[in-house]
Parts: sequence; structure tokens; C-alpha cells
Amino acid sequence: MIPSSYIRLLIVAVLALGYLPAQAATRYVTDSLEITLRAGNSTQHKITRMLKSGTPLQVLEEADGWAHVSTPDGREGWVLSRFLSDQPSARERLELAEKQLAQFRNGGDTLRRDLANLQSQNQRLEADNGRVTEQNATLERELRQLRVDTADTIAITRSNRLLKAKVAELEHSLATLEAETAQLRDATASTWFLYGAGVIFGGILLGLILPRVPLPRRKRRGMWDTL
Repeated sequence: MIPSSYIRLLIVAVLALGYLPAQAATRYVTDSLEITLRAGNSTQHKITRMLKSGTPLQVLEEADGWAHVSTPDGREGWVLSRFLSDQPSARERLELAEKQLAQFRNGGDTLRRDLANLQSQNQRLEADNGRVTEQNATLERELRQLRVDTADTIAITRSNRLLKAKVAELEHSLATLEAETAQLRDATASTWFLYGAGVIFGGILLGLILPRVPLPRRKRRGMWDTL
């Protein structure tokens, strides 16, 4: 037979286990309901607050169908455990789902905008690529033309050197001709000067001689009349 002392010990242990603090867990007030937060674990204890459906509560311990809880603002009290749920209320889950859906939609809109931006950027890049290709072709044409022009420039430079040599030669010949012309002009002037001096001297000489020569009576035209 089990001693009565052991039985009393067992009863005390069971009762003590009922009042041991439970592991802290988050529970929620069930849907469409307001419950009372009381100062103790009985309906005789004072109501300290009304808790709305979906309010998250931190469960500190449970005993006799009551839960010792802490509200989000730190106030502690007791509520009936049957009014608590392990999941948020359906309304909160719906609101959360709607928020997530809105986020997904916004994300979809963002992705669509990003896709549109990428497509626009791709079009700009393709246009830029076309312009670069055209510019490259233009530069290649200009390079080919520059090579042709450079070859022509070399030939023109060679021709210019030859022309400059010919011009220098012609300038030298012209200078020689000008010098000869000047000499000839000086010689011609001297000759005409001598001719003029001779004529003057001859005229003076005739003027001295003719008065001494007897002339016939009939008037004749002399040399001086013709002058």
C-alpha cells in the first residue's frame, strides 16, 4: 500500500505542474471577438482592458484554462485560453495577403516598367550602334580618300618643286633680259644723244659756212627751209 505521504506529495506535484510557467509563445485573439484582459485567472478578477480580434499576445504561462499574457505595449493580464489562436485572425491574414498581392502587383508593375526601360535602352543602343556603324563607314571612306589625297599631295609637292625650279630659272632669265634691256636702252639713249649732237653741230657748221657762199639771184629753197 502506498503511504499517504507519497499520495499527498503526488497531488501537490500535479497541482504545481498546472501552475508552472509555459514557454513564451505568441498567440492571437480569435476572429470577430473582443475578449477581456483581467488582473487574475478568474472571472471575478478586475477587467483591465478589452482586446480586439487579431491582437498579438505573448503567452507567459497557462493554468486552468487561463493564459497569463503580455500585450504589445507591455501590459500583463489573464485571458481565457479558448479565445486564443496559434495563427493571426482571418481578417489579418486576408489583409496580409492583400498587402502581399499589392506588393506582387507593384512588383509586376515595376518589372514591366523595368522591362519597358530595358527595351527602350535596347532600342537606343541599337540606334547608337547603327550610327556608330555609319560613322565607321564614313571614317573608312574618308581614310581611303585621305590616302588618295595624300598620294596626290605628294605628286603635287613634287610638281611644285619642279615648277619652283622652273620659275626660279625663268626669273633668272627675266633678270638677265631686264639687265640687257637696260643696257640696250642706255646704249640707244647714248646713240640718239650722239645723233642729236651731230645734227646740232652740223647745223652750226652750216650756219657758219653758208653765209660765205655766194648764191644765185633766183631764190632757192635751202636746206633750212625744209626744217
